[in-house]
Amino acid sequence: MYVFGEVGQAISPGYTWLMAMGGIISEAVYFPLSAYVTDLLTSEERDNDTP
Repeated sequence: MYVFGEVGQAISPGYTWLMAMGGIISEAVYFPLSAYVTDLLTSEERDNDTP
């Protein structure tokens, strides 16, 4: 979904395709990494809540 935003910005003046590709790559790394970290944090909370 954010890829469409990057492409839309690349079409507008003042934003290059190289910057858009950098944004797409960083989003492709950031979202799975943030989901993994969030899962780790919430699974620790779930494990600590069980008696």
